[in-house]
Amino acid sequence: MKNCRNMNKILMICCISVLCILCNETDTDADDHCIESSAGDTRVSFNSAQQSSGLSESHYFIRHYGYLDYACSVYGIKGISSHEYFVPVLLVEIPDHKEKEERINRMLLERYVAVLPDDMDKQWWEQQELHIMYRSDRYLCFRYLSNSELPEGCNVRDLYFTLDMENESIIDYPMIEGETGKYEPYRFGSLYKELECYQEKPVEEQSLLRRDGQYQMHQVTAECDGIFFPCVEVEGIADKKKQEEINMALQEPMRSFIKNGIWENSEEEQKLMNNIRIYVAYQTEQWLSVVYSIEVTDYPDFKRYDGIKDLGITINMQSGKRVLLDDLFEQDKILNWFYVMGMYKEGDKNNGGLGLLFQTEEEKIKEYKQVHKDVKITEVSWLWDTLYWNSFYLYKGKLMILRTSGSADFEIPLPEICEYLRVDPWYD
Repeated sequence: MKNCRNMNKILMICCISVLCILCNETDTDADDHCIESSAGDTRVSFNSAQQSSGLSESHYFIRHYGYLDYACSVYGIKGISSHEYFVPVLLVEIPDHKEKEERINRMLLERYVAVLPDDMDKQWWEQQELHIMYRSDRYLCFRYLSNSELPEGCNVRDLYFTLDMENESIIDYPMIEGETGKYEPYRFGSLYKELECYQEKPVEEQSLLRRDGQYQMHQVTAECDGIFFPCVEVEGIADKKKQEEINMALQEPMRSFIKNGIWENSEEEQKLMNNIRIYVAYQTEQWLSVVYSIEVTDYPDFKRYDGIKDLGITINMQSGKRVLLDDLFEQDKILNWFYVMGMYKEGDKNNGGLGLLFQTEEEKIKEYKQVHKDVKITEVSWLWDTLYWNSFYLYKGKLMILRTSGSADFEIPLPEICEYLRVDPWYD
């Protein structure tokens, strides 16, 4: 009996050893299809159970296979020729919902087959990197970073993938409503055309076109120091204190100009405020973006431009506070991106070129008055200098920057900059 027990122990130890060897071989085999990729400045191993890039922890994991034909064969995806070389492919693992995992991965593979170059482009694929740009419980944004010229028929915009985990969908690279072509970085003024078109509609009608039913908007006339101006108000928010705070924040730009202005003639100041037009750019449960456009064409100097000063204002509807660009993005990283893309010169960070992107009107006006305290400021010079104060607003899947005039405004699709976000992207 004792010998039998010893024999059982030996058999058990042998079984455990064999299992360990098999597990190691399985891990090694899995590693053959896994690679490393970068997410920001952090190297991320996708064959680990959890991404360790400092991004949001999620209930799903990332798997990264190295051969497209192998991944397609696992899921039975047709329409791809045999790839005999390395093609980085990102898939996900959802331990608690294998059916959802299979649906999402099948969808990703079908998109890969539709947009990625075929196997004639081996040299091109050998120079590709796969970057995780943003990750949260809902969104996974990644892109192929090309280190060589794109093959014929391959569009760089097709190399961005934004996966909506909640709705199990791939969000197409953002385009302006009604357009058929993809975004090109040097085509300015596209959204500005919509801005002008919408401003011909009442605020209530604009709100109906934008809102998701959480709250309503209407136009009102507000007063500050005896000057009246049009603005928007929200209603239908359960927290009335927050609703009042939001409505005051929506008036802040005009109130700052009125309180800190230098108009000796109140009639001229009132005339300026009468020329305000309103654009409801974005309205969801989370965000509200509005643009106030002030027409100053009575002053001859403005004939060089379009005579319009646009002030964008964005509210976090959950906190009730106005947000600036550094509330949405990591400031240094988004500034560096602007510089690299040639949108600003390095010195613009300090001379007001970035202006309202990082400051409220009140803050900018105080700074302006300190700089010009020994100079006689006229109404014309006041408006002329403020013309260069940039602002921004949100649009579905985009960040819109308002500059000197409509022809110099530019829109940035979120896949370009979502790796610098401090909040969830606004794709809804």
